[in-house]
Amino acid sequence: MPSIFLPRHDAIFQRLFAAERNRDLLIALLSATLRPEHPITSVTLLDPGLHPPDPCQKDIRLDVRVELSDGRQVDVEMQNDPEAAQPERALFYWARMYDSELQRGFTYAMARPCVLIWILGHERLRGSRFHNIFQVLDRDGHELFTDVLELHTVVLPRLPRRGAEGDEAALAAWSRFLAAETEHELEELAMTNAELEKAWEEVKRLSQDPETRAWARKREEWLISEQMKYGAARAESRAEGKAEGKAEGKAEGKVEGKAEGKAEDVLRVLAARNVAITDEQRAHVLACRDLDQLDRWLVRAVTANSADDVFEP
Repeated sequence: MPSIFLPRHDAIFQRLFAAERNRDLLIALLSATLRPEHPITSVTLLDPGLHPPDPCQKDIRLDVRVELSDGRQVDVEMQNDPEAAQPERALFYWARMYDSELQRGFTYAMARPCVLIWILGHERLRGSRFHNIFQVLDRDGHELFTDVLELHTVVLPRLPRRGAEGDEAALAAWSRFLAAETEHELEELAMTNAELEKAWEEVKRLSQDPETRAWARKREEWLISEQMKYGAARAESRAEGKAEGKAEGKAEGKVEGKAEGKAEDVLRVLAARNVAITDEQRAHVLACRDLDQLDRWLVRAVTANSADDVFEP
């Protein structure tokens, strides 16, 4: 286990922004993302649980869900796994919030807007913008159909270069903090403003907390196990599909399917451990058909803290 967890790690992100002692940090992140007309002065946390009771279970609880003083619900989610960050899943998260509005006794006319902030540690979604705001609009006239749905995506790999953020400088600063890969980067960012300095101190404190570390260890082991099982099932499915057709192509099809499955296992394990890789490294893994090499990468990925730990000669 690393001595310091990165801020976007499952075990850290939720505790960092959902803790009462860090309410000012949550307000700062919300303000930077939503850029409201009136300052956000207070928020009410709607789900005080800082993590699921058992980290070894598929969980659909929202990460950091709050209610603003104007009644709007906001859910902030950190998504590191490209496979989990599908547009349909975002709509499902929003629907859970909206449904809870109705369950609290609101009628459709009374329901307040629900806002989902999706911070993505990958670039799987289409487009090129760093920060997008999606609403339900008429395709041609762009007339707003309803304001109850608002989805923000913050794609960390698309961060603009320093000095080019314009009105989104505050969001870019928080995003650089969440996208940081090393302690040195975090130390440097912490020196830029008081909020990031406090966030860095909290990350260090949480990283040394025995309960947080135990939960993180168990969660990582379970995620890696699930991803490997999922990858093996997909590889078998591909192999069976490729085996259809000419008899002489069966063996080649199975090897191809297994290689593709193992390559995706490597990438999913790295995503679960928040290990960043370049586009070239990702393409290299996906193109590899050497099963022994893929096995070596997969074993290294389980304990890797950086891409160098995986792809060293």
